[in-house]
Amino acid sequence: MIEIEYNFSDNFSSADKIQAEKYFDDQMLSADKIDLSLLHLGIHEIKITATDEAGNKSEEEKVNFEITTNINAIQANLDHYYDLKLITKIKTKYKLELELKVIENMQGLLHVFENKLMPKWAKNKVVANLKREINHKIDKLIRDIQSQKNFSETIKSPAKELLLESLKAIKI
Repeated sequence: MIEIEYNFSDNFSSADKIQAEKYFDDQMLSADKIDLSLLHLGIHEIKITATDEAGNKSEEEKVNFEITTNINAIQANLDHYYDLKLITKIKTKYKLELELKVIENMQGLLHVFENKLMPKWAKNKVVANLKREINHKIDKLIRDIQSQKNFSETIKSPAKELLLESLKAIKI
């Protein structure tokens, strides 16, 4: 969750008399908070304009930012999705957490071997095999989320689409 913070002032209007219009990806916002866990990966834009008491409108201010992900962010999102009832069974949440922990451990092992002093040919072979196994594990989890009747029915939109998108993004 991020909070949009802004300040407006001019020489004549009091701050409480200045009206702000906030847009996120060209959609008007009513709140000052955005739940990043419910947004697709990629570049997003926040725009703000202000209108004072006399009807004078400010220049539009824009901020672009990019949402990326990693295994830790996906793990944190699981808790949030469960709290939001987008994951409807604790068993599903635990299964996803377990699968992500295995992937995280494999990524840690990959990091160890990438930095290990050993013959280059051996390192290249081990690293390539680990990358293939990590991607295989991610692909299997993606297939499970998409196809297993009990598993996929306990993950509602938009959590399902966002989990799939995030898993695809962490492939090596």
